[in-house]
Amino acid sequence: MLDKELTFSDAQDIGLAQSSVLSTYSVDLGAVGTVPGLGGSPLADLMRGNRPRVVAQIIEAVVGTSSTITVEVVCAENAALTTNLRVLDTSLAIAEATLVAGYQFHIDLTTKLTAAERYIGLRYTIGTATTTAGTIDAWLEFNPSDAFPLGG
Repeated sequence: MLDKELTFSDAQDIGLAQSSVLSTYSVDLGAVGTVPGLGGSPLADLMRGNRPRVVAQIIEAVVGTSSTITVEVVCAENAALTTNLRVLDTSLAIAEATLVAGYQFHIDLTTKLTAAERYIGLRYTIGTATTTAGTIDAWLEFNPSDAFPLGG
């Protein structure tokens, strides 16, 4: 079960011309200096006590002609991800033949946010050639079980 507040894309269409598109949703980390309902320390410090990771999963296979997709984790000062957009982390360019239903991108977040960067989201970049079909789900998860190998 996923937390809707941590969702970036829900069956978002990525059948696009060779270009970039932002995720349908952004995750609001809250105003720095507050924890919703409690007050206190900033949520923007995602690395404090957590191992956040972005998971993006292909729902409907990507169709095109030798297309690639790159997923970037971005942050900005507004929910639309248009004010002072900054790239935090980037996946490798994944070839269309690999982008079948169920394929997952995993991006561990390692970059700290500034106080103004309240919102995070994703940018999908279609490279090499246009895609004509494909949908993607994406979400933010904390402390994924496979991020902590036994004994390590």
